[in-house]
Amino acid sequence: MKSVSGQCPSFSNQQQSIKISMKKKLLFVLFAVLTLAMGATAATSSVIERTGKSIKKERTAPARQVAKADADKSPTVYGWLRYVEHAPSDQQYGVCRFNAGDPSTVDVLFPFDAEHQACAGAAANGVYYVYRYTPGDYAAPVDFGTVNLTTGAFTRIADYSRLNALFADMTFDYSTQTMYALANVGSSTVSTLVTVNLTNGDVQNVATLAEKFVALACSYDGQLYAIKGDDGYLYKINKTNGDLESIGYTYEEPAEYFQSMEFDHSTETLYWAANTIYEEGFLTVVNTADGNSERTGTISENAQVVGLHIPFVRTADKAPAAIEGLTVTPAAEGALSATLSWTNPTQTYDKKGNTTITRVDIFRDNSLAGSVTDAAPGAQSSWTDANVPTSGRHEYKVFAVNAEGNGEPAEQTAYIGHDTPVAPTGATVSKIDDTTLKVEWTAPTAGQNGGWIDQASLRYRVKRLTDGSMVAENLAATSCTDTVDKLNTYSYEIEAYTADGNGGKAKTNGVAAGPAITVPYTCSFKTDGDFGLWTVIDANNDYYTWERETTLAAAKYYANEDYETSADDWLISSPIALNAGVQYRLRFNAKSYDESYPEHVAVYLGQGKTVEAMTTKLGDFEVATYDMQQYEVTFPAIAADGNYNIGFYCHSQAPDGYILYVTDVELTAVTNGVLKGTVTDGTNPIGNAVVYIESLKISSITEADGSFDFGEIEAGEYDILIEADGYASKTIKVNIEAGKTTTLPVEIQKLRNVDISGRLVSEDGNPIEGGSVTAKGYSTVTTVSAADGTFSFQQLAAIDKVTVSIHRYMMDDAEKEIVLTESNTVALGDVAMTAKRLSPAKVTVTSTKSVANVAWETPADFTEYRHDSGIYDGRLGNINGTKNSVYGAVYRTPAILSSMSWFTDKYLQEHKSVNIFVFDLDTDGNPTSTVLFSRENVANVDNEWNTFVFPTELTAPRGYMLAISAEGHAGLGIAEATDEYPFAERENCFSDDYKTGVFTYVEEHNINRPLMIRATGVAVADAGLPQVAAPKYEVYRLADTDADDQTKWTKLSDAPLAERTLADAQWAALPYGGYRYAVKAVYGDNDASDARLSAVEYCNMTLPLNVAVSTSTPTNEADGAAVALKGQTFGNEYTGTVGTDGKLSLGEVWRDVYNVTVSKPGFTTFAAEHDATKGETATVNAVLDEYRVDPFGLEVSKTSTAGQRKFVWNTPNYLFDDFEGHEAFAVNSPGIIGWTYIDDSHTATIPIDGVNYPNAGAEMAFQVFNPYETDPVLGVINEGIRPHSGKQFLASFAKENSSVYNNDFIISPELSFAKDFTFKFFAKSFNEDYGREKMNAGYSTTGKAADNFTWLNGENPVELPMGEWTEYRYTVPAEAKYVAINCVSDYLLFMMVDDVFVGYELPDGVDPDNIRGDLKFEVYLDGNKVAEQTERSFTFDKLQNGTHRAGVKALFHTEASPLVETEFVVTDGSAVSIVANGSNRVYPNPTTGILNIDGAYDHVDVLNVAGAVVARFGNDSTIDIAGNPEGVYIVRVVSGENVTTTKVILKK
Repeated sequence: MKSVSGQCPSFSNQQQSIKISMKKKLLFVLFAVLTLAMGATAATSSVIERTGKSIKKERTAPARQVAKADADKSPTVYGWLRYVEHAPSDQQYGVCRFNAGDPSTVDVLFPFDAEHQACAGAAANGVYYVYRYTPGDYAAPVDFGTVNLTTGAFTRIADYSRLNALFADMTFDYSTQTMYALANVGSSTVSTLVTVNLTNGDVQNVATLAEKFVALACSYDGQLYAIKGDDGYLYKINKTNGDLESIGYTYEEPAEYFQSMEFDHSTETLYWAANTIYEEGFLTVVNTADGNSERTGTISENAQVVGLHIPFVRTADKAPAAIEGLTVTPAAEGALSATLSWTNPTQTYDKKGNTTITRVDIFRDNSLAGSVTDAAPGAQSSWTDANVPTSGRHEYKVFAVNAEGNGEPAEQTAYIGHDTPVAPTGATVSKIDDTTLKVEWTAPTAGQNGGWIDQASLRYRVKRLTDGSMVAENLAATSCTDTVDKLNTYSYEIEAYTADGNGGKAKTNGVAAGPAITVPYTCSFKTDGDFGLWTVIDANNDYYTWERETTLAAAKYYANEDYETSADDWLISSPIALNAGVQYRLRFNAKSYDESYPEHVAVYLGQGKTVEAMTTKLGDFEVATYDMQQYEVTFPAIAADGNYNIGFYCHSQAPDGYILYVTDVELTAVTNGVLKGTVTDGTNPIGNAVVYIESLKISSITEADGSFDFGEIEAGEYDILIEADGYASKTIKVNIEAGKTTTLPVEIQKLRNVDISGRLVSEDGNPIEGGSVTAKGYSTVTTVSAADGTFSFQQLAAIDKVTVSIHRYMMDDAEKEIVLTESNTVALGDVAMTAKRLSPAKVTVTSTKSVANVAWETPADFTEYRHDSGIYDGRLGNINGTKNSVYGAVYRTPAILSSMSWFTDKYLQEHKSVNIFVFDLDTDGNPTSTVLFSRENVANVDNEWNTFVFPTELTAPRGYMLAISAEGHAGLGIAEATDEYPFAERENCFSDDYKTGVFTYVEEHNINRPLMIRATGVAVADAGLPQVAAPKYEVYRLADTDADDQTKWTKLSDAPLAERTLADAQWAALPYGGYRYAVKAVYGDNDASDARLSAVEYCNMTLPLNVAVSTSTPTNEADGAAVALKGQTFGNEYTGTVGTDGKLSLGEVWRDVYNVTVSKPGFTTFAAEHDATKGETATVNAVLDEYRVDPFGLEVSKTSTAGQRKFVWNTPNYLFDDFEGHEAFAVNSPGIIGWTYIDDSHTATIPIDGVNYPNAGAEMAFQVFNPYETDPVLGVINEGIRPHSGKQFLASFAKENSSVYNNDFIISPELSFAKDFTFKFFAKSFNEDYGREKMNAGYSTTGKAADNFTWLNGENPVELPMGEWTEYRYTVPAEAKYVAINCVSDYLLFMMVDDVFVGYELPDGVDPDNIRGDLKFEVYLDGNKVAEQTERSFTFDKLQNGTHRAGVKALFHTEASPLVETEFVVTDGSAVSIVANGSNRVYPNPTTGILNIDGAYDHVDVLNVAGAVVARFGNDSTIDIAGNPEGVYIVRVVSGENVTTTKVILKK
C-alpha cells in the first residue's frame, strides 16, 4: 500500500513472498482479541510455530496402507498450500490444485503474500471462501472473503482483524445452505462449532463441543463429520446441539496443525489432507461408516494444505455419463482458437443402461460457447472454438445432454493465445576469475500459463541483485559476463520478456567474487551478502549445517534433530590477503543455546575453501554460555605473502549440542612495543610512584631507583599518569612503536604548603566585605572577605607560584600572581579594588500636561545567565503544542531578575507572539508548576533575539526555569555546544503541560545541545552585599531622534543629584513630539558612567479632528457613512458614523498622518491620506461618488406561455463552493449546493499512513479534507497539502487495490442557463513521485451517468502538477444540464480540488452588493421603452415570432447609464409571425465590407454574434461594415413589420 508520511510525506509499495522454515508449521492454537460471538469467551494465546525440538526424535511413523487410485478418474482437489518440507527459498504459497489419486504434484495457481495466508476455507455453490490471517509468533486475523478460482482475485466480505479466533476448518452444508467452522480458542481443550454468514461474514456460536477437533466436513445430506485432535478418531456432530457420536479410529495420529477435510459430493467420498505428529503431510480417504482411512499418497513433500474444495455436479441417474478423454488443443502460433476432442459416453450416469444423446454442450468460462448435435454414443467428437475472445486461461466444461437432463460434465482448462514466457531455467553464475563472473541460463520454451510464446521477440534483462544494477537489457543471447570490483556475494536475476509482455524471472545461485579481503577485517553476518562470503560445508551430509541467524546477526549451526548425528560442519571465509612476517590476531564472539547445551568449535587457517585446505589448527573452544563471549587466537608467523582462509569447524557431539552462534569476527595485525622508564624530581629518583595507563587499565610501581617496566604492550599512543605522595601528579603522552623499546624519563615536582593573607579595600581605602577570593596553586581554594576586608588561606598546596583572583559584585576584578620564595608565609597587605562605572539600572517617566516626573534605580551589576553559545543549530517544539506546552532552561542560582531573552525559529509556522514563563524550582533544583511570572501574547520576531523587561524586579529564591510556549510548534532555538558553553545535563527541559508538574530534561530524548533562552539579573547573595561606592546622578532631556547625538541633549540640573527623582517643570511648554530622558551615574573624580535612556514619552500629542462628507448626488446622502482612520506612525485607529448634517467629530486624536476611508453602500469608497500633525485642529473633507455600473448579466428565457419571455439583469447567476461549509472529512458530501458523486469501484482507498482523521481509507469518490484537523496537523507540517483557500478542499484518494484505478465523479445539480457559461476550479496533485494525478472536466446534456459526459479537455485527461494550485477554466454550452470533475488517476496518491465556480462571471470591477438598493431601471423592447421600475426583471408578453432586442437603462441619481441590449429570437409567438421580405436580398456574402440590399426598407441593424448592435444604417441601397473586425455578423433589414435577417461573413 502507498501512504503519506505525518511529518515529511513518504510512500512505499512492498510485496513480500512467504518464507516458512522447513522445520516450522503453524499450529491452530488461537488467540483472543474480542469475544467470538454472543456469549462466547476466550483466553488470549499466541499462535505457536512448531520446531523440530518439540518432537520426540525417537518416534517413527508406522507403515500405512496406500490406496491404488486411478488418477485419471480421481477428482481435482483445490486448496491453500501452507507449507512444503525442504521448500526452496522462492517457494510460493496460496491457492493450489492437485489430483486426489496422485497428490505428489501440487500446482500453486494463485500465490498470496506472507501477510495474507489462509487458516481455513471451503466452497459453497461454486464460490470459494477463505479466512485470511497473518502468520507468526503472534498471528493476526485479517479478513474473510472469496477467491475467484479463474483469475485469483480476492474480494473482501468482512474485516476479521478484531475477531478472537482463527478457524481450524470450514465446510458447507448444502442441505441447509449453511457454512460451518471449527474455532479452537486459546489454550482450550475443546472446540467451538460456529456458523459464518456468507453475505457479511458474521460469526455465530452453535455449540461448545466436548472434544477438540482438527478437521471438519459435511455430507451432501447435511451430516457433520470431524477428526478428533488428540487420537485421530472420526466423529459425527449434531448440528443443533453439538452432541458427539464416535464412529471409529482412522489409524492416523494428527498433529495440532491446520488441516482440512472435504467430501467429493459426486461420489460422497470423504478426503482428508492430514498432517501428523510424524511431520507427514498426505491425502487419505476416510470411511464414514467405521472411521478407517486409506492414504492416496503424500502431498508434494509432506505439504500442509488447508481449505479443501472438490468441484462436483449432481447428475440425474438416467442422464448421460461423463464424456471421456477430453482434450483442449490450442491453435498454433498463439491464434485465438482451440480444438476440443472427446469420446461420447455409452452409458447412463448410474451405469445401469445405455444412454441416448440429444447433443453435447460446450461451455467456455461458464458461458455456452457451442454445441455438437450429431454426437453418437461411443463415437469420437470434436469441436473447434474459433471465437476465443482474448488471450488467457479458459475453462471448458463439456457434457452430453438427453431427455433426462445434463450429463456428468468433464472439465479441462487451457491457455489460448499469446502467452508471456516462463522464467528461464538452469540459471547459474560461475567465476571466470576473481573479478569476472559468467551468468548462464536456458531459454524458456513455454508460456507462464502453458501457452504459446513469440520466440522471435524473446529477450532478457539481467540484473545484479547485490546492488540492483542492470547488467544487460534487450539481450538475445542466453549468457553474459559481469566484472566486479568489490568482494561480495553476487547473484543475478534474469527476466524473460517478449513483445507480449514481461515473463518470469529466474534467480541464480550466489557466488563470492572480487578482490581478496584486506586486514583489518570484520564480519557480523548482518546481511545475507555478509554470510554469502563464507563457504558452508555439510561434511556429514545430514542437512543440518551453518546458516545465517537474522535476529542476532550471527552465523548459526543448528544440531541434527535425531539426537544421534554429531556436528561435522565447516564455515570457511573468502580469501584474505596476509603478509609474511606480520603477526595476526583473530577475535570472535560465540554463544550456545544455554549452559546446558555445550558446543565445540575449532578455528583453522589454510589456503582454500575445502576441508582438506584447512591445514593449521589455531584453537579449539568449548562454548557453553547463554551470553555472547569473546574468544581469541593468535596466528603463527605467516611464511609468505598470499591469500588465506579462516575456517570455523563445529564438531559438537550428539546428543549434547543444540545451537551454536558465531558473530563479530575481527582479524587484525598484531604489533607490540616495550615501555619502560624512570621517575625523578629532577635530581633524585622517586620510589613507590604509580605509573598508570588508563586506556589499558594497567599500572607499574617504581622501584627505589625510580625505574618502571611495563614489558610488551600493544603499539599506539597512550596517556600516562604518574602519581606519588607529596608530589604533583603528571599526565604525559607517549607513542609506543611496534618492535621498539620506548624509555620514558619522567620528572615530577615536589609540593609545598603555604599560608596567604590579605585585605580588600576600595578606592578610598574602606574595607570591602563579600569579595570572592580564589587562590590557585597546585590545588584551587576559594574564600570570602570578612566585614573588615580580610581573607586568608592555610596550608595551600603549591609548587613555585600561586595566582590569587578576586571578584566582587559591582567591582572590577583583580588578580595577584605570587612567586614563592623560601618562606611558606605570604602577606599581600591591602589589595585595592575599583568600582565599576555602572549606569543607573532603570529610567522611567510619568507625565501630565504640566510636568514630567523622572525616576531611576541605583546601578546594578547585572549578570547574564545563559547556557547557550548563541550559535543556532535547530529548534525544539511539538506541532500539537498548546499554551501549556513549555520549553526552556533551568538556572539554579537564586537571583533577582530584570529581563529575559529568547530566540525562536520560523519552523512550520511564524511566531508573531509567544507566551513567557518563569517557574519556581523545588529543593532539589527541579522545575515545578509554580509560576513566578507569566505573560501571554508577548511580541516576538522569529530568527532574532527577543527581550522582555519584567515590570518589577522578579525574585527567584531557589533559582528558576525560563520558558516560552506557543500554539503549535514553539520553535525555541537550540544552540551549538561549544567549549565556552558546553551542554550539561539537567539544564534544559520541557513539559507537554506544565500544570501537571511533569518536566522532562532534553537529554532523555537524545538532545545534547542547550536551548536559546537567557535572563539578566543579580544573584540574591550579591544583592545583599553592602554598597561600596554611592554615585550621584546627571539628568538630561532629548528628542527621541537625538539619542546618538549628546551635543543636542539638555542638562536639567546644575550639579549632580544625590536623590533618584526629578520633576521637569518645562514639560508643558515643550513643542509637541517624543522625548527621552538620559541619566548618568557620577563616581569619584566626576567619572560618569554611560547614560541610561528612558522609553519615549510624548508631549502635547493630541488635537481635535472633524470629518465633513458630501456626495456627488443632487442631494447629500452622506448620512450613515462609515468613517475609519488609521495612523501611519503610531497605528492608532478611530471610527465613527456620519450624521444627517454630513459631519462627524472624532474628538481628540493623536497627531499623525492618517489613512482615511469613508464608505457607504451605493457609493465608491473614499480613500485618502490626511496630515493631522500641524495646527490646533484638523478637518477631513470627503466626497462620495455614486457607484455606477452599466446593466450586466442580461438574460432572456422562455416561460410556459407562448409569446412570453422573462427578461432578467443585474442578478448574479452562478454556483460557488469552497467546501468550507461542509463537515470536515465527510465522504461524498452534497453540501448546500447538492453535489452528487459516482464511486465507480466501490473499493477502499489509501489512507495517509501515520495520520489519524475520520473516514480514513473508506470507500469514496471524494472526501472533504481539512489538513488542520488531522493528528498530527498536516496543514502545519506540509505546505503541499494546504487548501487553495480557507481550511478545506476536496480530495479523491487512490484505491487500496493497486489494480483498481480512479474513476470518481463530482457532479453538479441540474443546471438551467440561457447562454453559454463558465465552469472553473482550482486543482493540483499532492505529490508527483508516482506521476501526476489525472482528471477530466465535462458536461452532460442528458443525465448524470458516467457515460453521459462530454469532456471539455478533449480525449486525453489533464495531468495536474503539484506545488502551486492551478486554475482550470472552461466555457460550457447553454444546453448543458450537468457539469462534472472526473478523477482518473492510475493508482497514485490523491487529487486535490478547491473553489469550484459554475455560471456567469461578473464583469470586471462589478460589485453587485454595492449597487444602491433604490435604483430604478427603464426597460426597452426593440428600442421602445415599455416600463420604469426598481425590480431587476420584466416579463414581455404577446411577442411576435422573430428576432427582438431587450434593453435596460439604470437611472442613477447622478446620470442614467447607456441603454444595454441583448437580442433574442421568438418562434412561438402569439401574434402574426414575422415574414422575411424576399425582396430584401443582402449580397455579396462573404463580403470585404460593402453590402448591397435589394428592395425598399426602413433601416438596417448590424449585430455581432453576442447580439450587440455594432452599426445602424438608413435606407440606402448599400452599406459599408468594413470598419468592424473580421468575423460573423447578423444583418437585420427592417421594413415596417417585416424583418429580413441574414448571417454575413466579413472577410477583408
